[in-house]
Amino acid sequence: MGAMVGQTCYLDPLLARDAFFQAIAPIILPTGNTVFYQKNAVSLVWQRIEVKPNMVILSSTNASTPLLPVCDPMLGFNDGISLAVIIVTLVFLASSFGILARAR
Repeated sequence: MGAMVGQTCYLDPLLARDAFFQAIAPIILPTGNTVFYQKNAVSLVWQRIEVKPNMVILSSTNASTPLLPVCDPMLGFNDGISLAVIIVTLVFLASSFGILARAR
């Protein structure tokens, strides 16, 4: 099972978490401080960083893991196969009725 971020289903939950945090724009607080999320290059953990307007870091904490909805990337494929079977059946029936109507 994968995880859903926006309209995209990611098979790997780590990729889904990366996509989630990358989509968050920096937030400017009423105090003038800025909060943004950044992936630590060494530990590969997403961190929430708050900085003052003069770029002095106030805090840096590990970001909490988001609870993302579960999805199955094969569902879309299976829905497409089901639709194709219905269409092929209708085309077969229509051509069969056409052949029978000409045979009379």
